Amino acid sequence: MINPLGTAIALQPFGRQAGAASALLGFLQMGCAAVAISAGAALDAPAYTLFGIILTASLTLAFLAFLALR
Repeated sequence: MINPLGTAIALQPFGRQAGAASALLGFLQMGCAAVAISAGAALDAPAYTLFGIILTASLTLAFLAFLALR
């Protein structure tokens, strides 16, 4: 419930591009989830361990991307 509201609030000043930006954000979210699921399925470990590995890797990549843009 928070994620769509946050997206709508962030895109509110850009009404003309809001639809395309929202669609692109959804595409990126689904694409990254597909990559994470594929990577997790390729590893041989228990489900909870894979969940922790994928979360840690995703958080690290997001942090590095944030630092690179900064």
